[in-house]
Amino acid sequence: MSEETDGAPSVATETQTEPAAEVSADTEPERPDQPRGRPFEKGNPGRPRGSKNKTTAALEALLDGQAEAITNKVVERALEGDRVAMRLCFERILPLQVGRALSFELPAVKSAGDAASAMSAIIAAVGAGEITPGEGAAVAQLLDTAARTFENSDLGKFLQILEQRVTFIEKRNETDSKTKNK
Repeated sequence: MSEETDGAPSVATETQTEPAAEVSADTEPERPDQPRGRPFEKGNPGRPRGSKNKTTAALEALLDGQAEAITNKVVERALEGDRVAMRLCFERILPLQVGRALSFELPAVKSAGDAASAMSAIIAAVGAGEITPGEGAAVAQLLDTAARTFENSDLGKFLQILEQRVTFIEKRNETDSKTKNK
């Protein structure tokens, strides 16, 4: 606040403020009992899935039939050297290919032991530039999963054989102990 005395304005040095509410880690801020926003009335499920915003629908109607002309203009500007138009072309017209099909020689993997030769083929393909390092890593991860699956399968078979042998030995020991007791 300013007061005028003797024709010269003076600025009040005291400001009236309310004391700040103390906030501690022990207390949580108060929350209203009502939910945020306006809830739907009973029986009103809200906007149907897939329905478009009014603004989006209006823009699509405005651009209807003009998409090809606009695309041609952007490509033309990109060819003239406009960097923004070039970026649009690369991002929208030719998007980054994710998950493309790979074509390189990979030996058949029918057991965990075949994984080493397949891994060598992956490394060779990356080194030759046939696939990117990221693609090589993805194929190597698939190969690792396959090798673990084979190992688990082999361990399961080995476990069955061991269980059969243990059962055989237990039965043999039972029959031996019965014959000794007679």
